[in-house]
Amino acid sequence: MDYRASFKYKKPANDFVRCFLNWCDRTYLKTKYLEQKMIDTWCTKRDTEKNRSHAVRIMSVNAFLKYLNKRGEGPYLYTMYGDLEKYEEPVLFNKEELRNFFRAVDEIEVKDQARCHYSRYQSKLKCIITPVIFRLLYSTGMRPNEARWLDCKDVDLERGVIYIRKAKGYYERIIALHESTSAMLRQYDELMSKEMPGRTVFFPNDEGNYRSSYYLHTTFNRCWYKYNKKTTNKNVVTYSFRHNYAVQNIISWKHDGFDFDMKLLALSKSMGHGSPDATLYYFHLVPQFTDLLEEAEGDFISELLPGIR
Repeated sequence: MDYRASFKYKKPANDFVRCFLNWCDRTYLKTKYLEQKMIDTWCTKRDTEKNRSHAVRIMSVNAFLKYLNKRGEGPYLYTMYGDLEKYEEPVLFNKEELRNFFRAVDEIEVKDQARCHYSRYQSKLKCIITPVIFRLLYSTGMRPNEARWLDCKDVDLERGVIYIRKAKGYYERIIALHESTSAMLRQYDELMSKEMPGRTVFFPNDEGNYRSSYYLHTTFNRCWYKYNKKTTNKNVVTYSFRHNYAVQNIISWKHDGFDFDMKLLALSKSMGHGSPDATLYYFHLVPQFTDLLEEAEGDFISELLPGIR
């Protein structure tokens, strides 16, 4: 937990690792060290347990085992779990939906009816930050939390790179920015330096701390559905920008010629995936790309990307 806290991760609502260790202590009184049989028994799906509850419980223990294995305490084997209930395919945007969204974002105004200067200041910061943070998510494929947790020292405006130090799974990485994105961030930083001199958080709230996930969620929904209609088959969330970033990059490869392995590795590193295997998931969202690869690479692609049709 101290290791997780050093990366600014919140304490989980349900500490399944502590529950697991307490269970081991009660069940295996004469066993001094952690053994694989304990893990396998604990991780067995219970009769009254739903898939999602089982998966959340197992993911916590797997993260703990990963921590042990990295430090030479294992090797312990991870436990696989079934598909999560209510799993939904990532939503892909069309150009009209994106235009509508950013139109709504740019129409956010300072609330003149604010009852006091303090609340008006909050509104002004939101007007400055919102158009920038959503465009950054769209153009880089960063996770929403990674953008929220950016410090000013993490954003190198001179070189046009962002250092992701607080990321999922402790994978730090560097993201190279497009020149237009760098120009946008420089303009934003100059404006924010006047509004909040000496700030340390790149996208701060009015108290200078990290903005909440609630802010991103509610603001995204309000802007997305201002001009886009709600549909029953689409559950659009802020994280959808990340999915679209991956898919749009893959689609663009057919225009740049083929250098599959290097492009896949570059995209995987840019998105902060633990391995290229995680990036391969997005290929089933781009079925036409498989045909192009088969034409260029032959039967080898069937071995590389099994079962994505």
